[in-house]
Amino acid sequence: MNVPVTGGRRFGEIVVHDGEPKGHRGIEGREYPVFEELLLFQASELTTLTATVNAGEVADLDALIELFDRHGYGAEPASGFEILCACCSEGTHERERKTHEG
Repeated sequence: MNVPVTGGRRFGEIVVHDGEPKGHRGIEGREYPVFEELLLFQASELTTLTATVNAGEVADLDALIELFDRHGYGAEPASGFEILCACCSEGTHERERKTHEG
């Protein structure tokens, strides 16, 4: 799953790519290919929103994300992504999945 953090894209959209991975992301020992978008195939009716949530424990935030998922929505904490420059985004990057309480 990927929840967009940049303008112009929404959770649940279907985009077309040429099938050639431009890089890879490794998270918790699993590798995911990264593709370059060619065009939007199907737009999503969902709006991408930003909210500030104060969670006392990581489990509280995990429960909130699971609740969104059960209802067909996506949620991703800010600690779950990083912005890379175009040059770096085409490489292979390994990172830990981190969720912070607070």
